[in-house]
Amino acid sequence: MDSLADVSVDRQGRVREAYPLNSDNAGLQDAARDQLLKWKLKPMASKGVPVQAEAPLTFRFETTLAVNAAQPTGQANSASATASGAVPPLAVRVSPGVLQSFLVDNPTPVYPPEARRNHIQGKVVLALTIDKAGTAKDIRVLTSPDQTLTDSAIAAVSRWRYRPYQLNGSPVDFQSTVEVNFKLP
Repeated sequence: MDSLADVSVDRQGRVREAYPLNSDNAGLQDAARDQLLKWKLKPMASKGVPVQAEAPLTFRFETTLAVNAAQPTGQANSASATASGAVPPLAVRVSPGVLQSFLVDNPTPVYPPEARRNHIQGKVVLALTIDKAGTAKDIRVLTSPDQTLTDSAIAAVSRWRYRPYQLNGSPVDFQSTVEVNFKLP
C-alpha cells in the first residue's frame, strides 16, 4: 500500500511531526504516523548547513490477506463455501513493524536463571494471532536458541496487549511475528 504523509524533519534528520495526507487503508494512518515519528533521515542541507525541512513523503508498506491456515484448501473448501453460501474467513497479516505500533502493554520476559547461568542467549521468533480484543493467541515458535528462552518468551507475549486492528471499521483478528531478545550483559 502507498501512503502519503507531510513530515517535518529537524536538523539532525529526526522526524518531528507527521501528518497522514492519504492512505490506501485509513485504519493504518495512526500506526503509520507512529512509525514515521521513529524514523531518522539524512539531514537536509542548504549550502552545506543542516536545516529543518518539511516535505510530503510517500512510502510503501504491505499488509496481506491470506486464507486462514486452519481452513481446508482446494476443492473441498470451495465446495463447502458454495454449499453453505459463506466465504472462508480471511486472516489479516501485518508486518512486525506495524504490529509493534499497535502494542499497548508488553511486560518484560523473565530471563530464565538456568539460561543465564549457562550463558544461553539469543532471539526467539514467535508467530501469533491477535484477536479482536487485542489479546495474543495461537502463539507458535518459529526459531529459538533454547527451550527455556522459548517458554519465557511465550509466557511474556501471552500477556502482551494490543490495540484492536480494524478493517473496514470493524475489529478483526490479525497475524504477525514478534522477536524476543535475550542478551547477557
